[in-house]
Amino acid sequence: MKKKLLSAIMFLSFLVVGWSHSTYAATDTYTSLIPTMTTTTNSVGKASASSSYDGLPAWKAFDGKKSYSTSNDGYTSWGTTDTKGWLAFEFNQATVVSKYTIYYGPSASNRNQSFDTGTPKSWVFEASNDNTAWTTLDTKSNISDWKDPTVKEIVLSNTVAYKFYRLNITSNNGNTSDTVKLSIHEMQLFSKDAPVMPKNLVATSDKATSSIGLTWDALQNATAYNVKRATTAGGPYETIAANVTEATYKDTKADKNQAYYYVVSAVLPTGESYNSNEVNAELTTGTTTPSGGRVLLVITMVNGLEKEYDLSGSEYAQFVSWYDAKANGTGPSRYTFNKTWNMGPFKARTENVVFDKIITFDANEY
Repeated sequence: MKKKLLSAIMFLSFLVVGWSHSTYAATDTYTSLIPTMTTTTNSVGKASASSSYDGLPAWKAFDGKKSYSTSNDGYTSWGTTDTKGWLAFEFNQATVVSKYTIYYGPSASNRNQSFDTGTPKSWVFEASNDNTAWTTLDTKSNISDWKDPTVKEIVLSNTVAYKFYRLNITSNNGNTSDTVKLSIHEMQLFSKDAPVMPKNLVATSDKATSSIGLTWDALQNATAYNVKRATTAGGPYETIAANVTEATYKDTKADKNQAYYYVVSAVLPTGESYNSNEVNAELTTGTTTPSGGRVLLVITMVNGLEKEYDLSGSEYAQFVSWYDAKANGTGPSRYTFNKTWNMGPFKARTENVVFDKIITFDANEY
C-alpha cells in the first residue's frame, strides 16, 4: 500500500504577556505632593530655607500663589537677602518625587515691576533621607529666561523615596543691589501617577471560526478602545480596529500560521491611554485527518523523547480533537492512549501524554 506522509507540526497557541516597548500616545500624569501651605508645616511635612527675609518665609513658596506679591496678601513668595541659598521641604514620610516646578510671576498689582534679576540662574535639586548626605537629582545652569509668567517644569528619572528635598541655588541672575536678591515665587513637587491602560488582555485562537479572540478588563471612563497588532514582539503596532465599544474583539483577518502580537489602548476624555500588556497568538492550519487506513503518530516531548502510537484513522482524529480543544483552553490536560500491543500478562495497558509537554507531533498514514 502506498504510504502517504502527513507532516503536521502543531504549535501550542499560548499567551506571552509582557509590557509593550512601543512609543505610547499617552502623556504621563502627575499628582502634586504638597497641599497649599498657610504656615511652616502642613499635613505632609514642613518647609525651610537657608535664610528668609522678613515677610517672605519658606512656606510662602508653597502657598499656591504664583507671584511675588499680591495686593491683598502682600508677599506670596520665599525671598532672601543673599544671592544664593536653598529652599527645602521635609516630608513626614519618605516620598518619591518625579517632577518639580518653579514659577515666576511679579507683583499682581504691578506686573510691570520686574523681579527677574532675583530669579535662580544655576541650581542643584537634591534629596536626602538624613538631611546630611545629599543625592543630586537634577542640575541646571545659566537659566535666565524668566518672563511674566514663567514655569520651569523638570521631569526626573528618580524612583527612590526620600524625606528631604531641596533646591540648592548657587547663583541668581545678577541682583546685587536690592534688599531681596533671590526669590522663589512658587514651587511644587510631584509624584508620577501609575500608567492608565487596559489590563489583563488575553488572546485565544479559534480554528472553528478562523479568528483570534481578544478580551480585556473594561477601563473606567473609557469611551472606546483601539486594538493594535504586530508580527514581532514589542511592535511596531498597526491599529486594526479603532473605537471598539466593548472590551472584546475578534480578529477575523489573521493569516494562518502567523504569530501575532496584540495590545489594546483606551480612548479617554483626556486622550488615548497607554497600551495594555502584550499577548500573542497564532491561528494554525490544523492537521488533516487521514481518510482511511492507519496512522503512525510520533510525538516529540519537551525533554526530547519521542513516543510512537499505531492508531486507526478514527483514533488519530480523536487525538487531534483533544489537542485542538486543549489549545483553545478546554478539555483535560492529558490524553490517554489504550495500548493494544505488547500486552504480555496484562488485561489492559494505557499511557497518558500531558498537553504542555508536547512540542510537535507527526502523523504518518499507511
